[in-house]
Amino acid sequence: MKRKILRILLLLALVLCQKAPAQGFIDWNASWAYFKGTAEPSVPNTLWREAGFDVSGWATGNAPFRYGDGTGGTLLDDMAGTYSSMYLRKEFTVTDADSVDELRISVDYDDGFVLWINGELILDVNAPAGYPYDGFAPANHESGEWVTFVVAKENFLLVEGTNVIAVQGFNVSNTSSDFFLDLKAEGI
Repeated sequence: MKRKILRILLLLALVLCQKAPAQGFIDWNASWAYFKGTAEPSVPNTLWREAGFDVSGWATGNAPFRYGDGTGGTLLDDMAGTYSSMYLRKEFTVTDADSVDELRISVDYDDGFVLWINGELILDVNAPAGYPYDGFAPANHESGEWVTFVVAKENFLLVEGTNVIAVQGFNVSNTSSDFFLDLKAEGI
């Protein structure tokens, strides 16, 4: 009888210690509002990252955003020689913000990006200082494999309901032969 109780308690402890499955917030090939970096996307230039920003004048397209690499998504066949960055925005819903201990953000990119959630900087990867619309990634990074970043709870703020993810992608030069940006975001 004691062994049976111990087994039940052990099983119960294992079940209680298991982490809930990941909450999918954004999947690969998702639809985004986007703005080509031919000028600042807002005045002031940080406003586009905030909740409530009106993207009705922006285009909509599916990731990946690309030229020269990959297939599918949104082809940016006018990027080479014209603009060096682009802006993405997407709303996502969180039903239980307190249960999210980490964000797992997987990105396939060429060449750099910056990511904000609800206006707060979360990731700065191979991006120029100050994030100008006409800036360039400081180094080359080839797409083709995603890189996963895990962000601890103290470094982000999610709210119950609607949240906003904002991403600025950068090319390495105006003469670059390619650009690529796609991402997946999960709460764990």
